[in-house]
Amino acid sequence: GAPEPVMQTCDEDDQAAMESVLSAITGGAEKDKREEEVRRPATLASMDFDDDMLTGSAGEGGFEPVMQTCDEDDQAAMESVLNRGVAACDIDEVDKNLAFAEFGAKTGKRAAFFDLDGTLCASNVVSQYAVAKLAKMPAWLKLFWVPFYACKCLVYLIVDKFSRTAFNNMFFGDFAGMDASEKAKAETARLVYDEYTSPRVFPAAVEAIAGLKRDGYDVVLVTGSVDFVVEPLAKAIGASHVIANALEEKDEKFTGKLVGPAVADDEKRVRIEAYARGAGYDLSKCAAYGDSYSDLPMLECVGDPRCVSPQNSLRIKAQKEGWPVLEWGAETTGENGGAPVAA
Repeated sequence: GAPEPVMQTCDEDDQAAMESVLSAITGGAEKDKREEEVRRPATLASMDFDDDMLTGSAGEGGFEPVMQTCDEDDQAAMESVLNRGVAACDIDEVDKNLAFAEFGAKTGKRAAFFDLDGTLCASNVVSQYAVAKLAKMPAWLKLFWVPFYACKCLVYLIVDKFSRTAFNNMFFGDFAGMDASEKAKAETARLVYDEYTSPRVFPAAVEAIAGLKRDGYDVVLVTGSVDFVVEPLAKAIGASHVIANALEEKDEKFTGKLVGPAVADDEKRVRIEAYARGAGYDLSKCAAYGDSYSDLPMLECVGDPRCVSPQNSLRIKAQKEGWPVLEWGAETTGENGGAPVAA
């Protein structure tokens, strides 16, 4: 008698949350106008546009914009960021257990494919961009850019509700004109990793990766984030390969276009199957980890799909199929401890 879950990335809760946080950004901007300077590029908090949305909060340290995702299973993560600290994970401390394979090394005959945002860490692709953008922005310009971008993200929210692929194609236009030199890309990647991604990695995810590697799995990241941005994380966890979006470049500037189809929805499955053929993996013996319904094609193409802190439609699907459900995302509530992530 119960209706089948429908494919969607956003729900009513996300809409209400967005309205609440957007109201906070206005108050934060007003406070900034009364300050003589903006202290430092704000740290933008978590969720999954993967596989996103700008919001903000005003605290004792000044206005801190927060990027909100439009993925249905990111609501709990947003509440965590607004109301609590994010549990951190010391990757360096766990590295001694991650076992033997360096980034790029293929050592096993099986692979574990990981979505990034909302699965490995409480992050989103829009936040990554905003961290990099704000880092080089004059203080006075931030007062105008933050509320402007908040409004722009509302459009992204609507688009992503209907198509993750369409969102990706639209969002990456924001990179147009940015420096695409190797030096600039390396600096951006390190900044985003140190200031944003690393502190939001789920400790349980790092422990799971260590166990998988001990069992002979290679780890492959499959993400809608930009390839060079996620490279520091891939190296930190000893990933064998990264499947990610690549930005078109011309005269050492980004054009705002993607190279090839956006890594989202069914394209994740297409990329995984192509990589598995070339690397010699039998997908029926491989695992995949995802948190959102848009990860379903990726989860269905392997023999061992696992859902990480899913909500709504993906949780219902997992229960129906008998897939394991892992509650890694609960760690963003601060209920589980964690040490600061080392660089």
